[in-house]
Formats: sequence, C-alpha cells, structure tokens
Amino acid sequence: MNQSKITGTIILLLSVFIPAGCEKEEQVKTISIYAELDTTVATIGDVISYRITGEHPNNLHMSVPELEGNESFEIRQKFKLKEQTGFGFKLVFWDTGKYEIPSIPVEIAQSDSTISHIIETDPFFITVHSSLGKSGGKELKPVKSPVPVSPPFPIKKTLLWLIFLSLFGFFIYLWNRRIQFVKRKRFIQNLIPAPNIEAIDNLELINKNCDKKEFYVELSYLLRK
Repeated sequence: MNQSKITGTIILLLSVFIPAGCEKEEQVKTISIYAELDTTVATIGDVISYRITGEHPNNLHMSVPELEGNESFEIRQKFKLKEQTGFGFKLVFWDTGKYEIPSIPVEIAQSDSTISHIIETDPFFITVHSSLGKSGGKELKPVKSPVPVSPPFPIKKTLLWLIFLSLFGFFIYLWNRRIQFVKRKRFIQNLIPAPNIEAIDNLELINKNCDKKEFYVELSYLLRK
C-alpha cells in the first residue's frame, strides 16, 4: 500500500466577547477540523485509515454522522480516538477504480447540545487497483489472516453467568434449609417437657390413681426411667 498521507484542514476563527465588569475583552478562539487519509492508492481488500480530528474550546464538542458503505466498499469500523479529539474509520474497497470520499459535515455543538457550527471536510480521491495488478498475475500475494469475528451471542459469558446464578441459588437453598432445621428443632424441644417436670407430673399421677402396692411398683419403674 502506498503510505503517502493526505490531510485536509479547515480552520474557523470565532470572536467571542466576554463581559468583565464594565469593560469588554475580546478573545479569539480557533476551531480547527482536520481530515486525514493514510493513502490515495490501494489494492482490493486493503484496510484504509480515515480520521477526522478537531481542536476547539472545552465548552464545545464535535460529532460526525454515520457513514454508509455500498457494494464497492464498506465501513468496517468506526471508533473514537483516544489520543486526540475526533473519530476514526476503517475503510475496505472491494472493486477497482477511482473513488471519492465525499465531504463529511462535522457538527460543533455547545454543552447543551445546541449546534453552533457545521463544518465540512475536504473530499478525498482514492484509486483502487487489483491485487494482481503489480505482479501481472504471475505471483500470488500472501494469504491474509482472517478477520476475527465476534459471535452474535456471547455463549461463554452466558454459561458463566448461569453457573454463577445456579451456585448462588443452591447456597441460598442450603441456608434456608438450615434455618428451617433450627426452627423445627426448637419447636420439638419446646413440645417435650424437661425431665424433672415430667417426673413430678408422673409422680402426682401415680399418687392419685394407685394404691400403696401399685404406688411403689410405679415409683420403682419411674426411678429406673
């Protein structure tokens, strides 16, 4: 791929008047929009980098519309730049010819999302050749590694979450069983009287219902118990 870098720049000067007491100070702040294409000559299947960056006051922010591909090229990726203020695009062309990347309207909005300016970037032209054009069809180009494709449904994460929720539910079930067991044990203990109270009740019952001979027999049995 030809690594020549083409950059288009649009600079807009804004005069902002800020009152300070009874006097007015004039401050000039610059809004700069840069469009950059890493090459103007490519072959079919090459990934081309297209970036739109900007410089503006902190109270403003920029946004760009969604780009749409067609049968000849696709927008493989759109991402927000980390080291600069702006957006990047990964373009891939699938047919030979000369193509134009049209002007992109960049919206400059205030903090309340009110659009204050719309600045269009410069158009770019790129020529796409066949992948066999340089070698005349005599030599094959090396096979490119496949592009990683993320599955539409995260199966691995879903399984991990199901296992986690199952274990969590099982622990809750065991904890509830333990609480029920403790409550049942306390209930049974409350139903069974203490040994000394049971012995006194049996002794009173024997004293009321038995004669002297049966009294001593039942008393002996009660003592063994």
